[in-house]
Amino acid sequence: MMVPFIVYKPYSGESCMILRSGVCSPNNLSVQADPLNGEFVDDKEADPALHYVVLAGSEVYIRDRPALAILIDKTAILANGVDAAIISYLPTASVVVVNDVEQVVSGSTFTFKTYIAGTYVINITSLPHLVKTYMVIAT
Repeated sequence: MMVPFIVYKPYSGESCMILRSGVCSPNNLSVQADPLNGEFVDDKEADPALHYVVLAGSEVYIRDRPALAILIDKTAILANGVDAAIISYLPTASVVVVNDVEQVVSGSTFTFKTYIAGTYVINITSLPHLVKTYMVIAT
């Protein structure tokens, strides 16, 4: 018999990020996490992309990751280094990645400008929220 498991790690107060999930034999449950790296394991089923863990004392609860309530003003810009797409209402500690390159974010807005024409994928992560993805086309 196999049991589901999640491996999670605290990141803020009682909230924990689910690092991975899967199934294993009950005898192998305890070896799924690396306690030296602050990881914990529980016999719960969850999808790390859609869920996070909330701790209440010794109880482990699975919660749905909420959507990010952010806005982008436009998804098409001129590649002139002046025209910009502005993403607003970013939560504190948001991480913005443009085409696999992490960007510096200060405050609650991120301004994207470029001189190079192309399609840019912008991913915004702010735990425990779902990752939000925008595509901006610069011409």
